[in-house]
Amino acid sequence: MMPLDPLVTAVVETSLNTLIRQDGESQRRLAKLKGKVLRVSLTDINKQLIFVFSQQVDVLAAYEGDADCELALAISVAPQLKDKANLTKLIKQDKLHLDGDIDVAQQFSNLLNGINQTLLSGCLITQVMWWHIRWCVAHNKVWRFSNK
Repeated sequence: MMPLDPLVTAVVETSLNTLIRQDGESQRRLAKLKGKVLRVSLTDINKQLIFVFSQQVDVLAAYEGDADCELALAISVAPQLKDKANLTKLIKQDKLHLDGDIDVAQQFSNLLNGINQTLLSGCLITQVMWWHIRWCVAHNKVWRFSNK
């Protein structure tokens, strides 16, 4: 059986890159992040996702290098990152901890927000991924596994 971390990162990476390739505006937004690294720590499940931006998005579960920006938040807060106006509000509410270049977080928010909603709703991989994540969160099962 495949360990869950590589499966989750592969699904997130494939979904994001598929959606970005289908939308010219998203490709331009991605270009603004080229060469940047964003580390997102999900505090309530003690996991992280690292986004490495080039002509595509690489999503990793571990990364030895330095990140340009690090975000720490609960998984329930993650959907609010879609609107960059929420970043300051979430920081003030102590729901989001940001270390590093806030511009990277804002550009990432723009990238997520800019993905065409029609494409998002029509992408089967994304629908399955979000259904699975919601189910796991509801049942307190997200990424809680042994490395056997």
